[in-house]
Amino acid sequence: MVTLSVNHSHQSKPSRRCCTFRKIKKLGTLATQLIAALVYLSNYTFNHRRVQKYNAHKLKIMIDSPEEMIAIDKKGGTIHFVDPDTFVIRSTLSDFPPVPHELTISPDRKEAYVPIYGPGIYGSNPNPGHLIAVIDLVARQHRGYIDINPYRGPHTMKFGPDGLLYSCAEASGVVVIIDIRSREVIGAIDARSVGCHRLVITPDGTRLFTENEDADPWASVIDLKKREFSLRLPTPNGAAGIDLSPGGELLVISDGKVPDLVVFDAIECTQITRISLSGHQCPAQIVRFSPDGKWLIVTNMDGNVATIIENPPYGRQHLVPTGKSPMDMAFHPNGQTVVIGNQGDGTLSVIDLPSKQESERPKVGVGVEALGFF
Repeated sequence: MVTLSVNHSHQSKPSRRCCTFRKIKKLGTLATQLIAALVYLSNYTFNHRRVQKYNAHKLKIMIDSPEEMIAIDKKGGTIHFVDPDTFVIRSTLSDFPPVPHELTISPDRKEAYVPIYGPGIYGSNPNPGHLIAVIDLVARQHRGYIDINPYRGPHTMKFGPDGLLYSCAEASGVVVIIDIRSREVIGAIDARSVGCHRLVITPDGTRLFTENEDADPWASVIDLKKREFSLRLPTPNGAAGIDLSPGGELLVISDGKVPDLVVFDAIECTQITRISLSGHQCPAQIVRFSPDGKWLIVTNMDGNVATIIENPPYGRQHLVPTGKSPMDMAFHPNGQTVVIGNQGDGTLSVIDLPSKQESERPKVGVGVEALGFF
């Protein structure tokens, strides 16, 4: 047998040129992959930005162009659907007992709820109502009532984060809790004041505040988790309006006897300061933060003026003349406009917020108190 041995020490090795070529080839493959990845990411980023831009454009159109405005004509006893650009009344609902006051719109913007307060006004309402009208905003139709009997005098209403509707029942001194799906009252919380006229709810749904007009020298604080009265915030001069900053940190109440705003820490429930309203000769009425928190609007029903406060509550004040007896308002979703109902002369004050000027004063109904965009 012949054995063949192979001397591996003499086996040929790849040349340096060959190794360099392989390295270059490998690097070329990596570079190609890297270029391909960069092209993919570039295309993805372009398309993603295009989609983002398109979605933002759609959102801007949706936000800047509300479908309509609903206006509660307290003096006329009717509800109007109004063109949000021309302020021309498109249709009117008029089959209500006396008298529709106030307004809240459901979170899905499909329904509105309007309390039937009674034939009078605060302090002179001997026959307080017990109904809340349900308005179909899609069909623009009246869809019946929620009956809060035995409680009386429904006024300001707000939705809580829990989806329940909370309404002042002023004449009964309680806040009623309503399940809008069943249209039934499922509870009532003692506000300890028959002046509980307006209310606000913290964004986290833990607290509810009522201002009690001149009936009691305090605002009521209600623990919504326990559904019980919690404590009193001193308002020795009474109150006429109330609102919370969008984040829920500040509570602002309009003083009932002098043209001041009383500012509270809504978390600690302590008073922070008082702010005088320049140019107001009498106590103010409604106070409203804009949804973005950039503005605080204060109306003065007896003074026929409104104040715009920049960077509230401590910012610069701008006094704006309005129609007669300005009351509540609605912020246009574009963030640039607020529309105030002047219940004394049947007009609306359309105010441009950046310029702090009234841009127009259209005639709408007999005397609109509350309104909202949807």
